[in-house]
Amino acid sequence: QEAEEAKLKETMSAAPTKEGLIAVILNRLNHPFTPKSMLWATVLDRAGPQWDEDNVRVDLPYIRRAVSVLTFVHQDTGHIRLASRYTAVCVFNIPMKVQDFSNDVYLTCKLLGTFRNWFHTMEGYFYSDEEQSYYQTLQDMLTQVIAFLEDIDEEDLEEKDKEVAEEMARQKAEEQAGKEVEEGEEQAEEAK
Repeated sequence: QEAEEAKLKETMSAAPTKEGLIAVILNRLNHPFTPKSMLWATVLDRAGPQWDEDNVRVDLPYIRRAVSVLTFVHQDTGHIRLASRYTAVCVFNIPMKVQDFSNDVYLTCKLLGTFRNWFHTMEGYFYSDEEQSYYQTLQDMLTQVIAFLEDIDEEDLEEKDKEVAEEMARQKAEEQAGKEVEEGEEQAEEAK
């Protein structure tokens, strides 16, 4: 868990690459899709071939992309910049050099909204109580995250980014001060 968070902070602090976005969003450790992939395969098998409202084939990679973005933002709304950049660059093929946060958020809303509309038609294919519970949890998550995306305020995000940067700088300063104290103690021991 700590290694994953350190990797995430490193990626967030550096200018993300397409490969970095895929690693952080789609291929992250403890990905919430992984334990449910068999359930998704079963549901798709029960339902037969599926297409969304944009006539895009719905398969396991399609679902994994949507669930990846959804759960990443749901985990921490501060992840919206990475999640929306991933959506723009890796799902909608917007060039990495095109930096338009509001468009990235719009595309993320489109991805999740289209997924939600398709997912809503699938309720009858989640049979057991456990499957229905998962279905409802995901529906609730979609509602919350889409509402957040629709009301997003870039200025609020910039303020949060500033707070995160200040906190990281403070932690780094504390670590450095701790190292200097340790080094001073070691030198005092050696002097004895």
